[in-house]
Amino acid sequence: MLSGLFERLNDGSEGAMRVVFLAAAGVGAGLVLHRVLRRIDDLVSAPRRRFRSRHGDVGVGPEYVSKTTYSVVGGAKPPALRDVPTLVAEMRDAFESGVTLPLEHRRATLRAMRAAFAENEASILAAVWEDLRRPEGETLYYDFLLVKTELDKLLKNLRRWTAPRRVSAFSLLTFPSSQSIEREPRGTCLVIGPFNYPFALTAGVVAGAIAAGNNVILKPSADVPRSSALLFNLFARYVDPRFVSVIGPGIAGDGADVVTELMREKLDFVFFTGSTRVGSIIARKAAETLTPCALELGGKNPVFVDDTADLSLAAKQCVWGRTLNCGQQCIAPEYVLCHRSKLEPFVEQLRRWTQTLVPDPYKEGAMGRLVGWNAAGPGGA
Repeated sequence: MLSGLFERLNDGSEGAMRVVFLAAAGVGAGLVLHRVLRRIDDLVSAPRRRFRSRHGDVGVGPEYVSKTTYSVVGGAKPPALRDVPTLVAEMRDAFESGVTLPLEHRRATLRAMRAAFAENEASILAAVWEDLRRPEGETLYYDFLLVKTELDKLLKNLRRWTAPRRVSAFSLLTFPSSQSIEREPRGTCLVIGPFNYPFALTAGVVAGAIAAGNNVILKPSADVPRSSALLFNLFARYVDPRFVSVIGPGIAGDGADVVTELMREKLDFVFFTGSTRVGSIIARKAAETLTPCALELGGKNPVFVDDTADLSLAAKQCVWGRTLNCGQQCIAPEYVLCHRSKLEPFVEQLRRWTQTLVPDPYKEGAMGRLVGWNAAGPGGA
């Protein structure tokens, strides 16, 4: 084969030039692919190298016990404000050990969370009642059953959702190899929860992060102290603290100083649910450390009622959305734009449905209570 190639090169024919060009292109493509694969390996393996630089070349996994003695993670009491740097460092150490990666360990943690909810229904309902005075039916659905359903769905689909996805498109650059997309966890994530749904918008978010292979520092809202304290107790009793650690309960103040201290540390992802005002602050703080973040914010929710609308249904949905949790939710209708010809009958339907759904708004537990000094502002959370 090589002798034939050399003969074509000596002849100086056009075909020989093609062979040289294709050979050079193949070598170049191979070098580029090698560099790309090395870069990918560097990115994926970086946490493991950092871990081994501290602990040596040891086996890691679900049963691994770090040589680092954790002084904050797993403590009997919630971390104090001064513990924030240590907490973040220990949680990052736990993630870099690889303890959160195996599917069987993720599944065990999700099952532990489900058991925490299934065995503490009365405590959850009581905590939300003390904090929000919300009707029990609303809490049962939004802060209890919704979380259990989410956990069941994650457990059922965990293997399928985390499996590598084969790339079927043909590429001359990588022929004859095959390619797949691997789903890698972010790392140590910070979840900042709101007051309006203190379990659904904290435990529900944490469950997704755990299913993806991350570990989580959870900061619940200071405006719902009983629910936040119960979250700490449940996670401390049921869940490995290397997976989830809760900070905030027991620290005086509105929680802003805790968030400020946490945002000074290097985290791998931040998930915030709350108002636009606070969300903009979180985004600026995250930008300073180039930390990716997801912001679930409140805003304006206009309702359009045109001349073809079912006025009774529209009025019912407006009243329900605005009185649910005392209007403290991101999907509460902010204002209504109604066709002029339907304004009066629509207002009458609003009165009727208000009387039906909330006959006595001054009765304790009729529709919850406003929480926080700025609870009446946009976003509510």
